Amino acid sequence: MPSASVLYVGDHIYGDMLRSKKESAWRTAMVIQELDAELEAHARCAGDIARQRLLEESRENLEDELRFSIRPA
Repeated sequence: MPSASVLYVGDHIYGDMLRSKKESAWRTAMVIQELDAELEAHARCAGDIARQRLLEESRENLEDELRFSIRPA
């Protein structure tokens, strides 16, 4: 079996992931326990993130309008 067909799963970034990538052609997957908390936090902030994007777009539009309305004398 060629080593490229092996999937190695680990939970330690150095001991499992980096070393196996360095020493073999195995594909790697990492188990990250903290990811659940990160996904929950992202979901809780989804409304704020969407509002931030809208505000950034609005600011960019206003800057464009201002830039094009000011003509050099």
